[in-house]
Amino acid sequence: MEPFIDSCHQAREITTKAFSHSGDVAIGPLSYAGLKYYRAHAAERPNWGSGYFFKSGAQLRPGVSATVSIQGRAAKYAAIITESGPNRGSRAVTYRSCSKSGPPGYWWVGGFVLRDRRTACVPVKVTSSLGPTEHRAVISLGAGDCS
Repeated sequence: MEPFIDSCHQAREITTKAFSHSGDVAIGPLSYAGLKYYRAHAAERPNWGSGYFFKSGAQLRPGVSATVSIQGRAAKYAAIITESGPNRGSRAVTYRSCSKSGPPGYWWVGGFVLRDRRTACVPVKVTSSLGPTEHRAVISLGAGDCS
């Protein structure tokens, strides 16, 4: 499956001085703004059609591209939501940051959605233009500690 492409045209400049904050989750060069909040907070009721949406914008430094993909069985019930992508979400998304220097980075509107469950530990893999290293993590969406 080819990843959905979210390019520089959909990106917004990070306007704070810091690239990341303590509530963000970093996976290699990619980070998700405020995603740590959702470890302890699940959606009370469906808020994305019949699914449960967890809003968290993807962030990258200038000139970097990264692909995040949902791994294993989680691909059956979890998806990545992007502002310009399919409403049902995608199993994989490539974010292509703008090369313009100046802002500390760029971010994209989006997050994750779960279907048929309110909480989950979602394994993801991130690869980037910075090299061949694969970065793996398990994202907690209302599921507490996923380690």
